[in-house]
Amino acid sequence: MDELVAGFVERLPATIEGLRTALEQGDLEGLRRLAHQLKGAAGGYGFMPVSRDAAALETAVRSEAAPGELTTALERLVHTCSRVRHDPEQE
Repeated sequence: MDELVAGFVERLPATIEGLRTALEQGDLEGLRRLAHQLKGAAGGYGFMPVSRDAAALETAVRSEAAPGELTTALERLVHTCSRVRHDPEQE
């Protein structure tokens, strides 16, 4: 399980980059899909704050929120992801 969690944590920067790119390009379906995938993966690995913020971003996209609201939701998610660390010694 440690390897799976470590892989999830290692992929977070690329995931965030994908979310940012989708928003910048106006690819709302891609943004929604990536947020949905992150929500599920984060929840599955026990990173509930990430899952919660990814769900909020997904909801904002689905509700056709204003661009500023989408940016705010994404930046909240990015901040939460920046705090994620995998330390098997603490488990």
